[in-house]
Amino acid sequence: MIKKDPPSYKKGVVKISDIGVRNMPELFNGNKLYPYIDLSIETSGKQTTRARNTINYDYTNERFEIIYDPAKIKENKDLTVELWSYDRSGKNTLLGVAKVDLLTAYKKQIKCELTVEPRTDPRPRRNAPPPPAPIKIDGKVVFSLIYAIPDEEEILERELELKTNREQKEKLEKAEQEKVRLQKLRQLQEEENYKKQKKEIQEKLDRERKEKEEAQRKLEEAERKKKAEEDAKYVKGYVKFSNLGVVDLPKMDVSGKADPYILLRLGQFEKQTSVAFGQTTHDFENEAYELLYDPVLMKGKREVGLEVWDYDREGLDDQIGNVQVNILPVFNKLTHLELFVQPKNVSKDETKPKIDASKPEADCGLGKIVVNMIYITEAQFNQEKQEEERRKQKEEEERLRKEEAERKAEEERLKKIALNKKLQEEEEKRKKEEEEKKRLEEERLKEEEEKAKYVRGVVKFSHIAVRDLPKTDIIGSADPFVLIRMGEDEKQTSVAHNTVNYDYQDEQYEFIYEPTKMNGSGKVHFEVYDYDYIGNNDLIGTAIVDILPALDQPVFVELFLQPKEQKKGGLIDEENVHKLLNLQQNKGIGKVTFQMVYAPKDTKLKVIRRDEMKSARSQRDQLSVRGAYQKKQDKDFVKGIVKIKLNTLRDLPEYVIEEKKDVFVLMMLGQNDKKSRVARAENEIIINQEFVLEFDPEKVAEKDLFVEVWVRKEGTDGDELQGGEFIAGVALEFLDFLQNPQNLDLQLISDTDAEPDEFSGEVSLNIVYLPENPLLYQ
Repeated sequence: MIKKDPPSYKKGVVKISDIGVRNMPELFNGNKLYPYIDLSIETSGKQTTRARNTINYDYTNERFEIIYDPAKIKENKDLTVELWSYDRSGKNTLLGVAKVDLLTAYKKQIKCELTVEPRTDPRPRRNAPPPPAPIKIDGKVVFSLIYAIPDEEEILERELELKTNREQKEKLEKAEQEKVRLQKLRQLQEEENYKKQKKEIQEKLDRERKEKEEAQRKLEEAERKKKAEEDAKYVKGYVKFSNLGVVDLPKMDVSGKADPYILLRLGQFEKQTSVAFGQTTHDFENEAYELLYDPVLMKGKREVGLEVWDYDREGLDDQIGNVQVNILPVFNKLTHLELFVQPKNVSKDETKPKIDASKPEADCGLGKIVVNMIYITEAQFNQEKQEEERRKQKEEEERLRKEEAERKAEEERLKKIALNKKLQEEEEKRKKEEEEKKRLEEERLKEEEEKAKYVRGVVKFSHIAVRDLPKTDIIGSADPFVLIRMGEDEKQTSVAHNTVNYDYQDEQYEFIYEPTKMNGSGKVHFEVYDYDYIGNNDLIGTAIVDILPALDQPVFVELFLQPKEQKKGGLIDEENVHKLLNLQQNKGIGKVTFQMVYAPKDTKLKVIRRDEMKSARSQRDQLSVRGAYQKKQDKDFVKGIVKIKLNTLRDLPEYVIEEKKDVFVLMMLGQNDKKSRVARAENEIIINQEFVLEFDPEKVAEKDLFVEVWVRKEGTDGDELQGGEFIAGVALEFLDFLQNPQNLDLQLISDTDAEPDEFSGEVSLNIVYLPENPLLYQ
């Protein structure tokens, strides 16, 4: 039994035959590929011919042998099969790659059918630029393969044969290169002879051209002298036209008429007559024109153009024809001309002579232009113009004299009419003024009544939310926040990220409402923005609400956002405020919801500071020390005054005394308030001021007198509350002092006093509540 040689990598010959491709893809335009195959073992390889415009192809009679020497192979010992598509531009495309283990064909022939796979980083092909990125295909490569191991002598013969073939190929290539070199040499010699002949011909042409140029120069010089003599006759002046008319023009519309006008053109200056509607013969009466003739501007041109046009009410006007007239024959001579209208293409032919004013032109069936024309110097024109102006001035003076006489007579007549009319108008004016005064007074009272509803107080917003906002970014979401603006004061919520519906929980905002600063307006602006991490925030929409419906009661508000309507600076256009309020249409950009309460000044302490009513308890406790008192009912409140005398302030917080703050006392009863003088903080501050506060139970719902101590903000003039700091306060039920004057020492409670026995100062005052009619309580 013969022992088989186990497969191993040895020096041998890899033989490839029966090569073909199957199922090549078609291109998008119906064309097919030009496939070819590259077969290689590391750096040694072979390449098939290119198939043309096919999807299946057999490379008939194409067989390849590759010498395989494992001693020269470093890494890749497989047969690499690359499928390429040829491109005429040189950018061939790698369709896919496959590999075959040579040991599978060790000393035996096998049939290979390989599906190529894309390779993102293909190796460079020999003598070819790097291919573009591969594409995915379903095609296959088929071939027969045998890895033969002949003896050493046969391998040497094959290597010698391959070397001989290679040397013969190189020899043929060198012979071809030498042939190309000789062809180029012959071509260069022919080009040199051609250049020499061309130079001789060009020199001959140059001599002839110079002779012609010299002859032309002499001719032009003679013409220039002749032209200079003629130009001397043309001086700066004016060409005047009068008695213009057209005769027997052709029919230009379906009604057998035309709408002609004449355009006078002299260089860059032109004048136009009126339009004669529905006429083929017409005199342009009382129409006279003049055009400036300046030889410098005209640059040798001496003709005036008279163009006849047909006016078109809808489209472009149509030129019927024209006449070019030399102005020299009418120099200083008023001449009547009747000129046949020439076709419009004649005027464009500069080679044809222009019409001499003294000679008739051929009748072309386009009618005639009638005109009186004269060409005068500029000095003569100015003189005639001055004479004309003097004549017109004299006529104007005579006209004004007559008008003055007529005017005076008319004035006398009109004075009588005017006097009666004036008396009548004054009576009507007086009645209208009285009616207008009455109307304005009613409007003023109505406006004051409306503004009176807006009182100083606090507006509080809570439970703020946005709903159904548009998607503003590529992930279909938004980063919304709400800006609330009342007058010049504004507050902003936090930014919600990646959402179109959001509740700003635990976010509450308060605004001090000052009617004087808001000019009686009770509008609050809501603006919803989409936060931008890089650039400017984008305004999604706006809404506006009036605070009056929330007076003394919480109101839940739901507003549709309205599209952007802004002025410079980002403020909402006030002209659109009422429109936004009234429309409240769903614009598809979401809505904003919130709860709002508008607390007037007489409940301000309860809105701003939630613990103030402890001061009322403190006041009760302090009064109980003085003994029992008689409890009164709300029905006992009567119209009257509360008289207060502030005596002293004591034991204010240490930081107020140490920093020597400027303090004052604020007393509030309903919408009435009084402020003490400002004093420097000390352990005991002597105030010694009296105050009177009016009270009407029918107008004021608040039944407590609030006494507060404030620190004035440095640099504040006028309104000490603006930017001031609240220190402490106390609430008094002043009904207890109805005709019962008392001297009180009251403990002051601040926002930070958490325990019942904690106080932030003491105020000493005298108080009495006096009725408007004391007789009822005798």
